Amino acid sequence: MRYAIKKEVKIKKIIKKNIWNFTWLVIRPVLIFFCRFEVRGKENLLNLKKPFIIAAAIHTNYADPFIAAAAFPFNSDFFPIRYMIKARIFDKPVLKWILKVYGGFRVEYNIGIKNSLREAISLAGNGEVVGIFVEGGISINGEFNGAKPGAAYLALKTGIPVLPLALSGTFRLNFLNLFFRRNKVAVSFGQPIFANISKLPYNNNNNLTKEENVEFLRKMIENELRELLYEYKTKNFNNR
Repeated sequence: MRYAIKKEVKIKKIIKKNIWNFTWLVIRPVLIFFCRFEVRGKENLLNLKKPFIIAAAIHTNYADPFIAAAAFPFNSDFFPIRYMIKARIFDKPVLKWILKVYGGFRVEYNIGIKNSLREAISLAGNGEVVGIFVEGGISINGEFNGAKPGAAYLALKTGIPVLPLALSGTFRLNFLNLFFRRNKVAVSFGQPIFANISKLPYNNNNNLTKEENVEFLRKMIENELRELLYEYKTKNFNNR
């Protein structure tokens, strides 16, 4: 019985990975041709192994998870990426089915961070890559609105690294702007962040998720994302 369950889980993972690969084959060429797609910091993926957390920003578009995935190599060992989805979005009938096919999972807010991240903790414990848009929602003005504590808490709870991923150029990316090539899209990978216990404000192994530790790591993630976004923006401005 247990073997049959494990086999079923493995088959589902393979199916999800192939769906991500198919999506990559569709989206990557579109981004390269219509959006002059650029990937920066690929060297930061070289020694990275599952499980880990993708801490992504700026989230301005429903296509962002797929654009982020297009920055990884084809048939990446990191696929499928298990993105956290707000309950109010996940619960929409047709959308729910699509999100499940891609491996997305439902997250309830306002029930405490530990309860909200219960599924994410379980997935990370099973060796999955968990994707989190750290702002907690879509930015309506295209600006980075800071990181919420979810990714930091998850990293401290599970002991796995955080990969900062900065998205640039997806604000107001629609079919019209895509067709006229108005958006230049880029994904920048930062160096993986490890929760170095010795540097935490409270380094008692029995209680690493203390609020002070979560805030410390949250700021590290936020600062790294701001730096990646600023570096790309500055480079783009100087190349005009």
